[in-house]
Amino acid sequence: MRDRDFTNDLLFGRFGSSLSWPRVLLYATTVMVLIVITKTSMFAVVVPHLTQDGHGILSLSIAVNRSFCGVPSALSTEAQIGEVLFKEPVASAQPVREVIAARWGSIERYCSTVTRPFVNNENSLMLLESWTWRFAPNASLVGVGRVLLAVKVGLLVFFCVVFFRLGAGMVLCYFVLDTAFALLGRLQPTFGYSTYSFLLCLVMATVALYPLMLSVRRDSRVRQIAGPAIAGAWSAFVVNMRTSYLPLCAAFAILYVGALLLEPSVASARSARKLQGVITAVLLFAIGYAGFQYSFIARNRAAGTETLSHHTLFHPLVLSVGLPENAFSLREGIAWDDSVGLTLAHRVDPSATYLSKEYEQALAVYYLDLWKRHPAEMRRVYLEKAKLAATEMMALTDVPDPIVSVPRIVLRAAPNGVWLLALLAGFTIAAAWRYLRRATPVLMLMTLIGVAGTMLMIECILIIPRYFLTYHAPLLWVYCSVTFILFQIAVNRITHMFSVGAYRPTLSAAGETY
Repeated sequence: MRDRDFTNDLLFGRFGSSLSWPRVLLYATTVMVLIVITKTSMFAVVVPHLTQDGHGILSLSIAVNRSFCGVPSALSTEAQIGEVLFKEPVASAQPVREVIAARWGSIERYCSTVTRPFVNNENSLMLLESWTWRFAPNASLVGVGRVLLAVKVGLLVFFCVVFFRLGAGMVLCYFVLDTAFALLGRLQPTFGYSTYSFLLCLVMATVALYPLMLSVRRDSRVRQIAGPAIAGAWSAFVVNMRTSYLPLCAAFAILYVGALLLEPSVASARSARKLQGVITAVLLFAIGYAGFQYSFIARNRAAGTETLSHHTLFHPLVLSVGLPENAFSLREGIAWDDSVGLTLAHRVDPSATYLSKEYEQALAVYYLDLWKRHPAEMRRVYLEKAKLAATEMMALTDVPDPIVSVPRIVLRAAPNGVWLLALLAGFTIAAAWRYLRRATPVLMLMTLIGVAGTMLMIECILIIPRYFLTYHAPLLWVYCSVTFILFQIAVNRITHMFSVGAYRPTLSAAGETY
């Protein structure tokens, strides 16, 4: 490797051209070694008391019951095994089957109590836990935690590998990946067995998936057949971890189809051939999505329950009218409190039960009626939410790592959340415009980062404009990454303009990225 090539790969990157796989593996390994050295404590598995995370306890209980009792979706009529494992420190280090036998006398005795049908929402966490016990029946709760952590780390490494493959420099890739590990390290001790610690990893992996597919040879079966099907199944997994990511996954899939149409070999083809390629990709994506949804969710749905296997839409949308608290929400009796939802639903349908289809329909009617009766006040509520969104995120120092603190300091200059949203929207438009002209996969990755941030910011405005790292870690990562990418582009431009003499960075596409 020539010194000039290494310097370019280290400081500037080769945006627009793919790195060879040996270099990708070398650079990714180097970056991961640095992260392991500087963030050793992040890789420790801690068993928290999940008393406030009912979803995590239910997911674990259903996973145990599915794995050891063969019951797809049910709870015990006695104590929940998830609570036992989290509340008894000794139990967390013992094989789960031994914990069950010690408390209930035998696994058969315990399984005889697992008779209460129950459907949890957002079941991908439960699936990961149950798959772990299927492959390792003697695993303890700590062992399952190690597997969950390995999956999260694997998703972050996947993003790193793809970023390098598309031409990112080592410094930029390290900054972007180190930011993700700083955020995950903050979440892991408390939410290691929760969906919250997965959200950032899922967004990053999904962002990387489509540019990787575009970088594969056009005539490859992997790209033509396996890629769309895998993307569909992966999207279903993501949505079953976080229902609100459905629009995000759909937007990514649509952008991928658009990218296929823009490729030179396709753009010059006849309309019939274009249509055939698009239909094939869409069908394979749908098959992958539906196959996952049916095999792991719908087919295992417990009979006799009215609850939904996905998170409701209008439950958070209605309650968020009271976040932050305002005169209109106080007058309507709306507050960010789950128990308030049923009270509001009963104003429309007194027979609705919590989180049922009737409950969702009642809240939908109630929310739309708010807009009909009080349009001016509803507009005012959302304007104030837009101004607040992400501003607390930049003002706080809950993640003291400098890799996160420095971008936050820079972004505090934004007067309010509307400006922060405009930053993401502008970044997205600029990246998409350059992609339309050059059609390089790295520009698609930048576009998807911008799309993810813009959609997460809109969700932040609509639902939770107040800052919580549990909800907003992916959005904070996007803002930090956009800051680093823009800084990298500026450095590349300036260096390319003023370099003279024997050494001039081989920026090729990097100098023309924007």
